[in-house]
Amino acid sequence: MEILSGAYTRDIQRDLFPFNKVRKGQDLFLEHARECTRHGIHLFAHAPTGLGKTAVSIAAALEHTLQSEGTLFFLTARQSQHAAAIETAKMIHDREEIRVVDVIAQEDMCLAKREKRLQCKNNDACFFSKEIPKEIVDRILTRPLHVQELIRLCLKEGVCPYFAATHAMAGSNLVVCDYNHFFAFNSRPILDKIGKKISESVIIIDEGHNLPRRIVENHTGMLTMHSIQRALNSKSLRKFREDIDILRIAFLKVLSAHSDKERVNTKELDDMLITNACTDTEGLAREISEELEPYELLKHQNLIDFLSMWHRFGNSSIRYVDRSSKSIIVRLIDPSLISRPIFDSAHCVIVMSGTLYPPDMFADLLGVEKRCACRRYPSPFPTNNRLILSIPQVSSKYIMRSQTTYSAMAKIIMDISDVVQGNVLCFFTSYDFLNEVRSRIGPMKARRHILIERKGYTKSQKEAMIIELKRSRHCLLLATIGGSFSEGVDFKDNIISCVIIAGFPMNPPSIENDAIKQRFEKKIGKRRAELYFDIYPAISKVLQAAGRAIRSENDRAVIALLDQRYSDHNIKSAFPNDFQIMNSQDPIKAIHDFFRVEEC
Repeated sequence: MEILSGAYTRDIQRDLFPFNKVRKGQDLFLEHARECTRHGIHLFAHAPTGLGKTAVSIAAALEHTLQSEGTLFFLTARQSQHAAAIETAKMIHDREEIRVVDVIAQEDMCLAKREKRLQCKNNDACFFSKEIPKEIVDRILTRPLHVQELIRLCLKEGVCPYFAATHAMAGSNLVVCDYNHFFAFNSRPILDKIGKKISESVIIIDEGHNLPRRIVENHTGMLTMHSIQRALNSKSLRKFREDIDILRIAFLKVLSAHSDKERVNTKELDDMLITNACTDTEGLAREISEELEPYELLKHQNLIDFLSMWHRFGNSSIRYVDRSSKSIIVRLIDPSLISRPIFDSAHCVIVMSGTLYPPDMFADLLGVEKRCACRRYPSPFPTNNRLILSIPQVSSKYIMRSQTTYSAMAKIIMDISDVVQGNVLCFFTSYDFLNEVRSRIGPMKARRHILIERKGYTKSQKEAMIIELKRSRHCLLLATIGGSFSEGVDFKDNIISCVIIAGFPMNPPSIENDAIKQRFEKKIGKRRAELYFDIYPAISKVLQAAGRAIRSENDRAVIALLDQRYSDHNIKSAFPNDFQIMNSQDPIKAIHDFFRVEEC
């Protein structure tokens, strides 16, 4: 991979960095981002919390695109992450006028949605006009607006927010949108809608460690008897009833012939269709799509997507029976098939995250080999504000779990909680593991208010827990690693004094993980494949969870790692250099002393 040179001659007319001072560490990221956007080099950046990723990347990219008359696209994994990009855009707008559009999914912008249905996609009349006057577009582009501000403006004017945003994008400098606008299955690229050229575009992918997984999820199809029966009962699909019935027979035959998670050959569905209906799965999907009106197409989208995916990606997908859901699954295992064309065509792509570690692994997974630079930036926060301890007396290994293990884990969590001053946030590798340990904390008569993240908690329920953490400052929150509280929640004002990670969160064995690991073993070797698909994903989850505690340079916290594997040299050495794990003969005393220093 291409490595960035040192200094370069700066020849940029605009300095759009929105703050008066560039912090240490941030300056190097800004320099690299400017150089990459200038020369068309893709940048993969492991940039920890506090480095100001959003401000750096948007400023550097706009400095280039405003001169080249290109467009900057800022892609996020979650709607909640749009806010930071728009706030940054507002600060840059105060320096120099820029035209910005914030857009989310059409369903979430709809002002006339009824029973989760879009009026326009169900062939129903809609009060809000799709004809967008120029003056509305001009008002949207006058100053950066959060999507909710744009929706309120359109509500007052009686126009459709989604169509207004789409119209405005054609004249914008910056578009804040979702991954799906570029990486969804069979979606019409946003560039086509607004007449932009990808060769003139810079794309920023925020929280980029999510992208490979999101691409795989977007290219996963499920065939169930429910989706088949719905198509058989549809009046609009009467002419395909015989073909769909043949699909039903083939589906039942595959389901009965295979055990759970057993691989399925594409011919097992295709051959029966070809013999009896003179078409294969993809052909049937195409014929159904061409026949249906948009509002009917939506009803059968899952079936159509499955049929379209069944053999499209060849050996880059796996197909298997899932007996728990009585379904057949097709799942992409090589995200580079989708991402590589985007990277090859775009002028520059910046992929960044606080856990894009190691960045060259993500470049490999996304199929980026040319004009690529991978960079790791150290945390800007003082190292003595964080104590990272390995406590090897316990383990979350499945084969080692027992009643004794759960009790020992519960005791250590309570011992740590007793000496921590402030809230404690404890992450477990699964809900089952959490519940086993939680049942043993009760009898210990915990002196803290215990909060527990449950499956299916709503946004408001989670927000209530955060309010309680701010109010009490003497809580123990039990949550799952990889869940809502380990990523995407910003615990400000040092409301978390200690993060405990109970176990080493390796992915459980799965047919998907085994298939993709085997595929990459041929490309990069067995050892690197093991690191890519076993060790590094676990480390990424640990870094993400550990980062919940320290959100500013003044925050102080303890990170306690409860598993003997954190003391293993191979695993310790795989962490970033600035994540130094310490071993202690008396970890409880070390934690007590850490908070005692703060008092002094």
